[in-house]
Amino acid sequence: MIHITTAANENYAPGLLVTVASMLASIDPSVKLTLHFLNGGVSLSTMEKLERMCESLHAHCTLVDIPLDERLFAGANLGPGNSYMAYARLLMGTLIRASKVIYVDSDMVVLKDLSELWNYPMKGLCVLVCSDKKIKFIVDDCPIQLNESEKEIPYFNTGLLVVDLNSWRTGGYEEKSLHIAKKYKCELWDQTILNYVLRNNVFFLEQEWNWPFANVIKDGVVQKWNYHFSDKQKPWNYFGSNIKHKVWRYYYSTYIGDVLSVFFSKKGIKGLIAGFKERAVRHSFIIRKTFFFILKKRSHQNQNISGLIEFYWNDSLKISGRVEKQLFNKFIASTKNIYKHPVQELSQ
Repeated sequence: MIHITTAANENYAPGLLVTVASMLASIDPSVKLTLHFLNGGVSLSTMEKLERMCESLHAHCTLVDIPLDERLFAGANLGPGNSYMAYARLLMGTLIRASKVIYVDSDMVVLKDLSELWNYPMKGLCVLVCSDKKIKFIVDDCPIQLNESEKEIPYFNTGLLVVDLNSWRTGGYEEKSLHIAKKYKCELWDQTILNYVLRNNVFFLEQEWNWPFANVIKDGVVQKWNYHFSDKQKPWNYFGSNIKHKVWRYYYSTYIGDVLSVFFSKKGIKGLIAGFKERAVRHSFIIRKTFFFILKKRSHQNQNISGLIEFYWNDSLKISGRVEKQLFNKFIASTKNIYKHPVQELSQ
C-alpha cells in the first residue's frame, strides 16, 4: 500500500482533477494506493468527479476525504486567492495515519509512476525533494536569521515531497511550521517555512519528478516527466500554446470535460486571449519578429520589458509549429497504451 496526498479548494478544482487523473493513469495498475485528499472546500460536483475518477481509473485506489479547517492557519500570511490552502501540507502528520506519504501539488500533470518513487530510499532523511527553478539558496527566501554556514544550503520546491511521517512527527515539524507561519511574514508561504525547518534534513531527487520548466522536449521526444505549473499562470486560467499546456488540456478533455468551458469564465477569458497572442508570437515568424522589435524599442524605457522577451524567447521557440504538432501527436499515441480502462466523460 502506498499513500499519496494532495490539497485543493474550488479555485484549484480543474488542476486537482487533472493531477489525479494523470497520476492514476500513470501509476502501476497492480499497486494498492490510498489518496488522502486535503479538502479545502471543493464543490459537490468536483467531489463527485474525483470519486468517480478514483473508482474508474485505478482498480486499487481508495479515496479518503479529509475536510480542512483553514482557521487553523489564521494569522499566517494569506496565500494565492486570499486563501490559507498553501499551508495544508503542514498538517500531514496529524491528518494522515500512515508512516510515509507522497505529497503532490494540485497544479501538476503526473506522468511518472509514483509507485517507483515510493520505493526510493529515504537516505535516513525526513523528506525527498526537488530543486526550485528560481531560488538557489535558502538565504534567498528566509525570514529568520541564518548562520553563515547555513546561507548556501540548497533551496527546494515543495510541489512534490516524499515524507517520512514518523520522522516528521518525531521532529515536531508541524508545530515548528505553524509557529513560524504566524510569527513571520513568509513570502512563499509554507515553502519558505519548510525550507527553514527542514534545512539539512532533505535529499534532492532528479528534477523530472518535479519539472517546473516550459520546455518538456529532450532528444526529439516529449518527456514523461511530472509537469509542474508553478508560475502564476495556471493552465486553467491561461491558454498556453506550448506542449506542456497542451498536455494539461489533453488530460482535462479526456477525463473531465470540454476544456474550452474552463476559459469561458470571468477569470479564464483573459487567459484565453493571452494564449492566442502567445501562439501567434511563437508560431508566426513575421509576428514574432515584429513583436520582439517593438519590445526591444520599449525596453530602453522600461527594464521590465526585457523579462517579457525572455519569457517568450525560450527553447520551444526554436521548434516550428509543424514539428511541435508532430511531437505532441506522437506523445498522445504513446499515452493511449497506458489507459487500461477508458472511462466515460466525467462531466456527464
